[in-house]
Amino acid sequence: MTGIAGVIYPDVFHIHKFMDPILDSMSHRSPGMLGKGLRDVYSFKNVSIGISGGVIAANGKKSIIAALDGAVYNYEELSKSLQKEGYEFATMKHSELFINAFDAWGEDFVEKIDGDFAAVVYDVNSGTLYLYRDRVGVKPLYWYFDLNHFIFASEIKAMLATGTIPQTPANDSIAFYLALGYIPQDMTPIQNVNKLLPAHYLKFSKKSGVSIHSYWSYGEKFQQKKSEPIETTRINLDYLLKQSVKKRLEPNITPGCLISGGIGSASVAHYIRQERPLEEIPAFTVGFQGQNDADITAASGFSQSLHLNQTIGIITPKTLLDDFVKIIWYLDEPLADPNVVATYNLGKIASSQSQYVYSGMGSDELLAGHGRYTLSEQESIIRYNFVELWHTLLRNFIVPACQWIDHKSAFNILQHSQSNVWEVGYIRHNSIFSEEMLNSAAPWISTYFQSDFFVQKFHNLSKIQSHTSSFLYLDFKTRLPDLYIAQFERLTMASGLQWRAPYLDSAIIDYLAGFPEPSSLSEKDTASILKGMFTDTFPNELIYRPKKTRKKFLSSWVKEAGLQEVFQCLNHGSLVESGIIDPNWIKSVTDTPENCEKYFPNLWALLTLEVWFRLFINFPIEPSCPKLSLQELLTKT
Repeated sequence: MTGIAGVIYPDVFHIHKFMDPILDSMSHRSPGMLGKGLRDVYSFKNVSIGISGGVIAANGKKSIIAALDGAVYNYEELSKSLQKEGYEFATMKHSELFINAFDAWGEDFVEKIDGDFAAVVYDVNSGTLYLYRDRVGVKPLYWYFDLNHFIFASEIKAMLATGTIPQTPANDSIAFYLALGYIPQDMTPIQNVNKLLPAHYLKFSKKSGVSIHSYWSYGEKFQQKKSEPIETTRINLDYLLKQSVKKRLEPNITPGCLISGGIGSASVAHYIRQERPLEEIPAFTVGFQGQNDADITAASGFSQSLHLNQTIGIITPKTLLDDFVKIIWYLDEPLADPNVVATYNLGKIASSQSQYVYSGMGSDELLAGHGRYTLSEQESIIRYNFVELWHTLLRNFIVPACQWIDHKSAFNILQHSQSNVWEVGYIRHNSIFSEEMLNSAAPWISTYFQSDFFVQKFHNLSKIQSHTSSFLYLDFKTRLPDLYIAQFERLTMASGLQWRAPYLDSAIIDYLAGFPEPSSLSEKDTASILKGMFTDTFPNELIYRPKKTRKKFLSSWVKEAGLQEVFQCLNHGSLVESGIIDPNWIKSVTDTPENCEKYFPNLWALLTLEVWFRLFINFPIEPSCPKLSLQELLTKT
């Protein structure tokens, strides 16, 4: 558990100016250490690189410096290969592997790395700094450049702690957050601060500035369609999952299993049990009282089948907001998913029994394991086909006609007609704030988000063959890293846990990406490959239990949890004062308990954003989370 950071200053006279506040604000990423935690800083001329919870690595000549947050799973294989080429390894530290691999194979060595990581490599001789992020985006990494300072860190709050980056919200990102419930891709909620995209590396020098390069493409794998008998797929996936779990298990350390009630998390626990047949293995489940009892029951069934020692935590209306301020502080970015409360509590419960915890994260997105991919949860296939026909007419007939009259109108129509109608429909169907509601609630920033232009922004694949494939591709590129992985990485880290997700293994992703999905998916067909693998392991009532989206999740808690009073604090909050949220709109949706229930997802998203504003925009960044209750924070001036 580490946090990495660095600064390239405009001159040598500023050296060391920022590293202490940066590392102070990331000390929670190295819990269990004395004082502020183990830390190390490398400085040379106008460059500082720091790590919280680890040690900076250097080669013998001190010409290459590296720091790593994460783990490399093919360390042994690559180190042996490098040793054959004459490279020596003084330690078993994975950051040393990055140094030797960089020296031997050049800046794109990361193509060979199998792991979950964010890393920095500094080439002293050329004065060039490299930032690397893993293929899926398990580990976070942010950067900022203002022509004077180049700053990077594992967390936004660490960068803001320098005082040199204006705490200015990024209006386009805020609009995306309100629509999607998270901030996608390379965007962040702070103006001019960027996320390094998964499967990319950044190259920076004072002479050349910033350049960003891709070293792996999910889109390429996704379009390389393959076909084989389903039994062959199940045999191959079984082997890959065994290998993925095996290489992620730490010797002599008891693993903990995060059991959610779905087949994905249960399958990971199954392979862990195979590796540790006689060991007492703990399992952890957290649920919301009366809201997802079926999930808790299923999780208990899976745990009993695998002889796991299950601990269950229950969140009640009275405890829902107990740690809300802490959760938003640890998250670093606003996430509008109420399940962050369960994720945080999972970390707290598991940390008393485990150091390493394992989940089924990614199984839904790779194997179509959730009801949101079925047409029963989406719009009618007839509507999709109608819109697709309309787009064809626009491209082939209307645009050519418009070119004779108005080139600008023709271009706008052409842009709109190029959108993947299935993905646009999927985004609109799953939006927290629809584009119409966004225009009413946040008219000042609503123009920043348009679902069809968003779909075009981050990929340009050739024709995707099915509705289901469209949904899976979109989620893998956005929702998976920016909502689900983000909350698990940060909130397990907050409790001092190492979290690992075997389904996010590069070999599994490469293998599954190219399998064609049906043009439409029924509920019984979700995760069909995976379900077929475990018919002899788990009871059918557990395997074939539907996994559906809960549209009214937690909305019935408004009265019991006192949420109307909390939501009404938004009427005079930072979002209204800054002009982001329309005061008349927010008053109209919080005036009665019934309205609060009706607009619960919207109000929860705004409450999250309001707390984030107060922690990251309104006040200077503190080295640890302010010890304030939610009520105290909302009334603080």
